[in-house]
Amino acid sequence: MGSAVAVDLARSRSVSNVVVMDTNSENLKRVSGFSKIKPIVGDVQNVESKMELAREFDVVVGALPSAITDNAVETVVKSGVSMVDLIFERVDRSEIDSVAKKRGVTIVPACGFAPGISNMLTMHAVDSLSKADEVRIKVGGLPQQPRPPLNYRVTFSIEDLIEEYLCPARVIQNGKLTSVEALTGLETVSFPPPLGECEAFYTDGLSTLISTIRDVNYMDEKTVRYPGHAKEIRTLIECGLLDQNLVGFHGTQVSPKEFVTKVLAPRLRLGEDKDVTVLRIDVNGTRDGHEVVQRFEMIDYYDEVEGITSMARTTAFTASIAAQMVGNREVEETGIVPPELAFRGERFTKLMKELASRGIKIRSQTNN
Repeated sequence: MGSAVAVDLARSRSVSNVVVMDTNSENLKRVSGFSKIKPIVGDVQNVESKMELAREFDVVVGALPSAITDNAVETVVKSGVSMVDLIFERVDRSEIDSVAKKRGVTIVPACGFAPGISNMLTMHAVDSLSKADEVRIKVGGLPQQPRPPLNYRVTFSIEDLIEEYLCPARVIQNGKLTSVEALTGLETVSFPPPLGECEAFYTDGLSTLISTIRDVNYMDEKTVRYPGHAKEIRTLIECGLLDQNLVGFHGTQVSPKEFVTKVLAPRLRLGEDKDVTVLRIDVNGTRDGHEVVQRFEMIDYYDEVEGITSMARTTAFTASIAAQMVGNREVEETGIVPPELAFRGERFTKLMKELASRGIKIRSQTNN
């Protein structure tokens, strides 16, 4: 994701200089060949050096594992620099929000594909209605050709993927916030060929929509996978293979979750496979006294020419466009500004137009 963000930024006329920091020099080779990009081997958890570096720029983009994201965001805010982050979903954001406002900087969290594009489209649909009643979001990244194990391939952090399957999912039911077990709520969902029939189940993906969209009767997000995936993951969970608690093994203590994650990682890498990303959002409500269903749908494929995964395209290009708009002071709000609020109205229209110029096209349909 990070390399795709950097390359997209480097290709923009409005961007003069891009620095990419990674602990792994091999990863930095992905951004070689661009005069605007300067690769640096370094650890973003080194607070002092990161603050000094951040101050040289207009905006920082975070493309980090969730475990170290909060620390990076805090460091950037204290540096007095704005930031667009792919994750940043800490529960208590009040302190960092206060510091950001005092510093006059903008922090746009969870600004990728989902959450990110999904949030913006949902808010746009809600804004178009007199009253929204139900919001149903279905998103997923899939290999174009399913094969064992799990009929799935990882296009981002496997640690974050496993956490999605373990974390309770927040949903709105009967107008109230509640939580349900991940991988439940299983339903069949069909897409045009060659995808065909898939399954969808609850995951905790509503992110900031829980607080920014109010007065709806029902709202959920479900992850899309090929049929049978949820059952296979639940088998791992029920066998205790994703437990965090340490167990004794040959005189040492082992976390089943950590061990299984390490074993699965190389087997689930996308490798030479090609991926596809899907999105379907249905928002039901009323407009001028009439019942309306607003649908957004996107099916995006691996870029054969550039060799970029669809998940990287939809996630990284969104963050890059957002970062450029934040860096150009087009987002005036300061503090923590969720993507669905930062990119609303004319800013939403511009961001969607920029995505379309990169080949990411989202279809809209309204049924009365």
